[in-house]
Amino acid sequence: MKNVPRLPLTERVARAPKSSALRSISLVHINHLVDDVLLLNSLLEPLVAELIFVPVPYSTRKAPSPTGYHVVTPTTHDNLQVAMANAVQSAIRLIAEGTKNDAILLSDGGYQFVRGDLVPLAETHRVNILGTVEQTVAGLRTARRFAESTGGFPHPVLSVARSIVKTRFENHYIADRIVEEMSLLLYASDQFVSHRSAVLLGYGILGRALAHRLRAQHCDVTVFEPNDQVRQAAAADGFQTITEMSAMQFDCEPIVVGASGHRSFGERAFSQFLASSAKTLTIVSASSARTEFADILLPLENEPHVELRGLGVERCDFGTEYTFDFQGVSRRVVCIADGLPVNFFRAASESLPCSIIDLVNAELVSLVTGLANEASTLEPRIHLLGHGMPASVTVDERRLFQQWCEEHAAAARIVKRGGLDAMGIHPCESLLSAALLAPLAGDSGSS
Repeated sequence: MKNVPRLPLTERVARAPKSSALRSISLVHINHLVDDVLLLNSLLEPLVAELIFVPVPYSTRKAPSPTGYHVVTPTTHDNLQVAMANAVQSAIRLIAEGTKNDAILLSDGGYQFVRGDLVPLAETHRVNILGTVEQTVAGLRTARRFAESTGGFPHPVLSVARSIVKTRFENHYIADRIVEEMSLLLYASDQFVSHRSAVLLGYGILGRALAHRLRAQHCDVTVFEPNDQVRQAAAADGFQTITEMSAMQFDCEPIVVGASGHRSFGERAFSQFLASSAKTLTIVSASSARTEFADILLPLENEPHVELRGLGVERCDFGTEYTFDFQGVSRRVVCIADGLPVNFFRAASESLPCSIIDLVNAELVSLVTGLANEASTLEPRIHLLGHGMPASVTVDERRLFQQWCEEHAAAARIVKRGGLDAMGIHPCESLLSAALLAPLAGDSGSS
């Protein structure tokens, strides 16, 4: 991490008087193994009674050693979700060995909610989980599924997933990095991005930003989106839209980019590829770990389709390549980044520069501090920043953004154009946020 910039806004929030409440808290931080997260750990470690870091193994990068905090590395497992859930449970057991049993979970992905035994495990080890601060939509969906299966949320879940900073600012830079990393890995597989067809699964906050980035790369973008209102927004933005795949979509061998956060490319879509004239299917995940393509990747790896002959699997620097014969024709599926989020795959990838992620990290630390002070006053449900979050824990995002602009002279153009309100608001922003706060009955829609 030599010469890595600081996180000035996050440092400012961490120094606020209210952060003194963290001294009696054990914090489990579940996040990616990138420089800004390690910097965040270095800010959090002196604030809390105990810090336990659980890194998400999206790349081959290793956690630094030694550190002033515990690192619980997930063990190898065919299912990433299970491996991460097991590691989180190990972290909870580690808290029980210490002296401070009040705990907060700061997570990117909601892995603590994968298994249904979070509450009994915590009770058995006398760990009092005050709440969760969650960064992602995928994590909130996992939390909702947990609540549906167990009868409710076990504690308050505060989230920045639909904050103004996340939906109007960060998403543009994530889209930039996804296209950049996708280009590098496609080059390694002897492919390219520019002037090519792309099928985008999902037109949510990230999906829309990606669609515009791909169009700027001269790609012919087709949007697959099941939600009527969101699909209409994509059409109004000038993109071709579909509600189901057909063989003609694959004839020109498009890049299929997953940005829905749901299982979106299943057996029927795969059968349309097989029915097309295409020899290669290239798939890339831009959001959740293998989620969009799980229905085809699991069979390819475990129970191959009976009509696929001579299946071969090759691990490569760019991901995984599956080759097979179908009805006497050689085909291949190129799974860029092994189906994991492409912007985290290369060991050298930092996903976002610290100057950008500083805004989000500042919001996260503010919510962790708020939770430490106000947990007993919060209902056990999802509380979305920017969408009715209680005043006792909410964050003044516009003030925070103004402070960020003051730190960065390069932000002058953003300020001149109108700030957060002029950075491209998704036409369905409110709809996409409301879905995460709806009564527990199952999820639908886009990321």
